[in-house]
Amino acid sequence: MEPKHLNITFIIIGSGNVASSLGKVLVEKGHHPLGVYSRNPISGSKLAEELQTAMLTDFASVKEPDLVFLCVADSQIKSVAQSLPNWENAIICHCSGATDLSEISAIVNKAGVFYPMQSFIKEKKTHWNEVPILIEGSNNEIVSHLIEVANSLSARVSECNSRKRLQYHLAAVIINNFTNHLIALSQEFCNKNNLDFSNLNPLLNETLKRAQSGNAKEMQTGPAIRNDQNSLKKHLQLLSEYPELSEVYLTLTKSIQKMGK
Repeated sequence: MEPKHLNITFIIIGSGNVASSLGKVLVEKGHHPLGVYSRNPISGSKLAEELQTAMLTDFASVKEPDLVFLCVADSQIKSVAQSLPNWENAIICHCSGATDLSEISAIVNKAGVFYPMQSFIKEKKTHWNEVPILIEGSNNEIVSHLIEVANSLSARVSECNSRKRLQYHLAAVIINNFTNHLIALSQEFCNKNNLDFSNLNPLLNETLKRAQSGNAKEMQTGPAIRNDQNSLKKHLQLLSEYPELSEVYLTLTKSIQKMGK
């Protein structure tokens, strides 16, 4: 079922990856920006231009919006919320996975969380219809309104409290940031040894497909789960010149073997 059409007004605070992607999809879905506020005048002005809205230097001249999205670093969320006007009806929501709702609920009249659980890069278009958006609010009315807005962007919207959202965030860091780091380490190893990393792409794709289609634990393969001491020893000898990678290799080998017992 198509979500009913909304026409909310909003302000984006921040001009990083999340701010850029969220601002663009909101405009694409027919919502109306009242401005972009950013400590970075260059990226802020660029985002404001892309959204065809004003670059704000303060909030004195802007009318009260329906929603304010705090797309800033976690450490800045509370101080930014404290700097906002005492708007009566605007919902102020942060977009963090690891920040409790209470960080802003005691500061603003209407507080919420609008957390898109995805990794964003400005240069890469995000398919928002597939992005899980986790919603929390200081009352049921706020939750309902944020869910309504989220439904205009994505088919995967759910209410989620701060603790569950933090757990999701941790799982997301492991699956996204840690996996990407392992790939980066492999690429670096290949580059230093004049190996063509593209030869590993089919294996990488198959690994991700398997993990998504079933129980990753049951699909574990390799020398660690087989306790192939001969291969493990050879690998560690190769890694004698790469102490950091050797440490990662040993840690993950032990973890795989422990989980497999």
